[in-house]
Amino acid sequence: MVPDSDSGTESVPPEDSSHSDDKTEQVAPEDSLDVSSTGFAPSFHAVQKDAPPIPKPQGRKAGIVFPKVDEVIDDFKILQVLGEGAFGVVYLAEQLSLGRKVALKITSDRGEEARTMASLEHENIVRVFSENRDSEQGFRLICMQYIPGPTLAEVIEYLNRHDPKEWNGKLFIQAVDELSKGSTTLDPVALRDREYLRQADFPTVVAWIGARLAEALEVAHSNRVLHRDIKPANIILNQYGRPLLADFSLSFQTEKIEAGSDVLFGGTLAYMSPEHLEAFNPSHPTEPDQVDERSDLYSLAIVLYEFLCGKRAFEPKRTGADRIEELNLLTEERKKGLPELPAHLNNQELEIHRSLLRAADGDPRKRYSTCLELAQSLEGGIVLRTTQQKFPKENWLIRLGQKKPYLGLFLLAVFPHFLGSVVNISYNASMITEDLNVAQKNAFFKLVLIYNSIVYPICLGLLVWLIHRMMKLNQSLKLTDDFVAIRGRSARSQVLLLPKRAATLACLGWLPGAIFFPLGIDIIADGITSNDYFHFGISFTISGLIALTYSFLGLACLSLGSFYPRMWPEPGEFPQKVGEELITQTAWLSFFKILAGVIPLAAAMILIVFSDLGKNQQSSSDLQFRVLAVTLIVLSGIGFQFADRIVSRLSNKIQIMRAGGSEN
Repeated sequence: MVPDSDSGTESVPPEDSSHSDDKTEQVAPEDSLDVSSTGFAPSFHAVQKDAPPIPKPQGRKAGIVFPKVDEVIDDFKILQVLGEGAFGVVYLAEQLSLGRKVALKITSDRGEEARTMASLEHENIVRVFSENRDSEQGFRLICMQYIPGPTLAEVIEYLNRHDPKEWNGKLFIQAVDELSKGSTTLDPVALRDREYLRQADFPTVVAWIGARLAEALEVAHSNRVLHRDIKPANIILNQYGRPLLADFSLSFQTEKIEAGSDVLFGGTLAYMSPEHLEAFNPSHPTEPDQVDERSDLYSLAIVLYEFLCGKRAFEPKRTGADRIEELNLLTEERKKGLPELPAHLNNQELEIHRSLLRAADGDPRKRYSTCLELAQSLEGGIVLRTTQQKFPKENWLIRLGQKKPYLGLFLLAVFPHFLGSVVNISYNASMITEDLNVAQKNAFFKLVLIYNSIVYPICLGLLVWLIHRMMKLNQSLKLTDDFVAIRGRSARSQVLLLPKRAATLACLGWLPGAIFFPLGIDIIADGITSNDYFHFGISFTISGLIALTYSFLGLACLSLGSFYPRMWPEPGEFPQKVGEELITQTAWLSFFKILAGVIPLAAAMILIVFSDLGKNQQSSSDLQFRVLAVTLIVLSGIGFQFADRIVSRLSNKIQIMRAGGSEN
């Protein structure tokens, strides 16, 4: 198949405006708009009321006698018509001297399409083999690579005949196969691409196609060539599923355009960037350098949106207003960015959508600066998506965090302190308070009120602030601007630091009590022994370590297992940064897994070894001691099993993520 050949280079009278997408209409002040067609923009000069009208091109294919099927022209035998455009026709032809099939484009003798395309050597750009001119007939023969596959527009139309829930790589390849005409040469490397696409899910297919096209555009832009008419009809898919960018008939080399020149800046309105639309609008004079590489990038983004969703990002709107007002409405709509995804895609984590949101930002300054950046973002999204699909099934903790993130984080941060309090109270009751006199006990209870009224609000407030800060950063990642990557790195840093900061707060909340209580009792009531100092130290140290260990592991389960993999607003950073950011996480997890088992067991051993230091155990306190010792031993076993499961799952995720990054 062939692209919408030369469709952007001719205007048709208003009465022909109902023709198909191949047709074009004159973009003149009195005409209404057809956003699906290609037309000429006005000069880049400011348009004055008394300025002469822009000259209209000649009539459709005027003055050219086109060959018929089986006719021989120059070195080519015409086999069939592949497509018609405004100024020319594309044929399937046999090049007699080489005995090969080619796409032969016969067009008016104008422009530099062949020269432009010939300078762009890339596997995803249709190749131009030669160009011959016939000055007497007034036409050119452009011999191009023949691709027997369909256009992306045809594939989208095919997909729309199926339920969107059925869209996948297999259906995509099926569409290419059924819409292709003829065979192609064997390419073993491309066969791997075809198999990869066949097995991929649909968002991955779209991202892969988009990355290849972005790379092709990067080659064009590096040669200072703008395409200016990127749309599904100008993208051809070969039988291996590879996309090729075609129809550079509207392209130009940017160094040849000077400010104030009378360049007619054509394109297809349905796929134009806001600044490109303004080039059509006499009320918004636009300089040539305002419609640059980022305008091509924008057009590619909304083409990929259409491919992903099965419908155009911006549908035609007939308001009945005049041309200028309709252009203003179209421009303002696109400056707001891409519309929301259709319902069948709303519940999916689509990395490609994040890339497209930025690429199609209404402000050119907030888009990717080059198509290479878009390609890297799409590729990174593929790696991130593929990596996430390898994750083990989420457990109930991660599901809780995904449904109710604030509640999940708060409970996992606070509940370990409840366990620590139980151990602390039990230890104090069995090992300390039984031997305190009345004055000392009264002093102890006063100190409990003072300590808890100060330390708990401070630590709890700081914890809530840390959680809220992290969640605000997470929400800010939905925005797209110049700082989105920086915010992503900051958010991921906060996520990875949250468990450590919660553990630090646990230390600050618990460990001072080891000195505060015995010293306070000694000051208020006197008579505290060295053994009491020792057991207060053991009590608060063990309780604090239990609280910080399980707080760290619980928060790591959510922050690292749930939030971190989704905090990549710029997916292109994933392969580059994930290994660096996670390099120390496995060691930290292993350390706290050991603590989860060792601390309660160590506390039980201390109880057994030092239970008779300076004490005459009574039956009641002896029973409390035994219950506490057994509880700590049981807690050690349960805690280690719990920690081992969490650490194993998280270590597995870390390994998968780091492997995904290192492979690219």
